[in-house]
Amino acid sequence: MKLGLWVTTAVLVLIISGCKEEVDDQTIVQGAALQAVNPTPVKRNFLENNLRHKVIVAVIDSGSDYNHPQLINNMHFNLNDQNQPVGLGYDFIGQDYWPSPYVARTLDINPDADQKDVRAVKNARERATELSKSYPQLAQYLNPLRNVEQEMESGAFHGTHVSGLMVYDDPRIGLLPFRVLPINIKYKNGREDVSQDKTAIVFNNILQAMAMAVRAGARVINMSLALKGSTPGDSLLNLFEDTNKKTKLWMAQIKDFMDKNPNVVFVAAAGNDSKWVDDKTNLQLPCGIAAKNLVCVGALDKTGNLAYFSNLVLSQAAFVAASGVDIDSSRPAFMCDTNFLTNLKNEKNAYPFDRPNSFNYAINDAVKDCVGKPPIRKASGTSMASPMVARVVARLIIDSPQFTGEQIIKLLVDNSEKVQMGPLLLNKVKTDKPSWTKNN
Repeated sequence: MKLGLWVTTAVLVLIISGCKEEVDDQTIVQGAALQAVNPTPVKRNFLENNLRHKVIVAVIDSGSDYNHPQLINNMHFNLNDQNQPVGLGYDFIGQDYWPSPYVARTLDINPDADQKDVRAVKNARERATELSKSYPQLAQYLNPLRNVEQEMESGAFHGTHVSGLMVYDDPRIGLLPFRVLPINIKYKNGREDVSQDKTAIVFNNILQAMAMAVRAGARVINMSLALKGSTPGDSLLNLFEDTNKKTKLWMAQIKDFMDKNPNVVFVAAAGNDSKWVDDKTNLQLPCGIAAKNLVCVGALDKTGNLAYFSNLVLSQAAFVAASGVDIDSSRPAFMCDTNFLTNLKNEKNAYPFDRPNSFNYAINDAVKDCVGKPPIRKASGTSMASPMVARVVARLIIDSPQFTGEQIIKLLVDNSEKVQMGPLLLNKVKTDKPSWTKNN
């Protein structure tokens, strides 16, 4: 499964692995639903963990499970006078300081929503409630207060998976998550409001997240995402020109921010389009930016070659590659990637009759996929390679905190394995295997 959060500016559609990155409006979540999507941090020594962190890294993505057993000691919480957590990072989707990956059902409490959509959500909520009672072993994955269908469809697990690859097996690395995706669906007069510029919203979220991360002391910022410009074949020429003009303006703003923060290393996924990325024709933010403290990351396959899907970066940004195929990492503990959980709107008799007891088969598959398994899953893409490089960068900063971002990247490149690929000299970064996969 190849993954990456990619925002296409040409058609203003947000996609992750071909799925819509849109969810019910999370700014109106309240009551028990708010607790369901922003769970209380499990007990730990928050102050001791914070003091152990020698470098702060930020992940700008789809939120992180801050209670995940593999991440629990790396989360860098904001603490009150009693050393208890009052938040961490920021959630631009829920507009609070708890950037959890979970998504609440809100359509049926949204006064502006389409009533047909409201009925469908109510049916799904009732279905989740019924199934939770009938199959209690699946209850944590079927919480009716959460929109588990949208969690699956929007790739909400992505940020937690990326987070695990940034900090695994090193308690010295403190993590600040920022949720900038998916996008809230807004309604107006009973219809979805299509007037909002979703790409501009994502860009502003990213820029604000970068600024907040730097103010919080982050020395490394990982972005396994991209805003992509058009190419002439994508659309009519005027749309191509208008889109790329906007993209170039955004790229200039990001470059200016990077230039003004030379001690921070920005790490970004190169993308999964089997293309080259540059600052002229195939525009992509941030990997089309020529910043001295930006490193873009391609993916290596299991043979150590550049993966067939990996983009190449031909801008003046540093370009390296790391493992990016079938990578095990953390998934949110209360999410399970099984098709059954995306079919809550189906009644029991809606399951196909071409296979005996198909509903029971589906239940059994869900139990097999979810129950009793560690919250780990495989994924592929430059999204996975990028945080592994970010982890290497963080460890270099721990060893040489006086170095600028440009100096750290030079050290990273100098220590990489050099492989000639035609006219391209590929820098392969060696990464440790996470402890949870060493027996795999």
